[in-house]
Amino acid sequence: SNSYNRWKRYAELNKTRRQLAVSTKLAFKQESVVGGLAEENAVLKQDMRKLKAQVEVLESNNSRRLESLFSSSESAIIQMKLLTSELHDKERTIASLEQRM
Repeated sequence: SNSYNRWKRYAELNKTRRQLAVSTKLAFKQESVVGGLAEENAVLKQDMRKLKAQVEVLESNNSRRLESLFSSSESAIIQMKLLTSELHDKERTIASLEQRM
């Protein structure tokens, strides 16, 4: 009975050692996975910062383009109004000349 108890304790000790070894392996694997994910996360954050900066540049360029388009279309409208009024003046002049004839 005494040797049986010793054998039983030995078997339990071995089982505990095996479980500890497996737990340790798992812990190392999880640690490396977590490390890898953290690294990937850092890279993704950096990429996001770069993309945000690019978007800001594009938005700034687009708003400048829009402003210049707006101002050039405004000046085109002003020019069209001037030309239209000149045309009306000439039409009136022609009409009054025709009436004199």
